[in-house]
Amino acid sequence: MIIGLCFAFELNIVESNLLLKTAGYNELYPRKKDEIIILKCIEKGNNVYETNNILKKYNLDEIGNLGIKKK
Repeated sequence: MIIGLCFAFELNIVESNLLLKTAGYNELYPRKKDEIIILKCIEKGNNVYETNNILKKYNLDEIGNLGIKKK
């Protein structure tokens, strides 16, 4: 949900990481495929729908559905 807010508020990477840290979550760091994609999308200014489409291509959890697998 917090990452969704980052896209909704059009935050850059620094601002996104600050929001995540303030909310008690780990900052985005390019160590996992999903985080690399999210960081690149934030950097490019993609919206959440564009980002979710890319995540879906790689069979990764979409923003807003993290941890919930579709049947």
